[in-house]
Amino acid sequence: MRKLTSLTVVAPFHNEEANIQLFYETLTSILKALDITYDLIFVDDGSRDNTLIMLNQIADNDARVSVLSLA
Repeated sequence: MRKLTSLTVVAPFHNEEANIQLFYETLTSILKALDITYDLIFVDDGSRDNTLIMLNQIADNDARVSVLSLA
């Protein structure tokens, strides 16, 4: 059996400003506990709230996070 050594998580968001921080904190806590290399791709799907701003703030503070914005 092969051991998982790295993982990329792609997560879509649409008007999720109220949930982003908790999602990020929970997900990174789990991934850190797995002791693997990981990166996160967060995709904003045309949100009309502060979702994109919040995703970009997370990415500014965590080099493992990339943000894509669908227009």
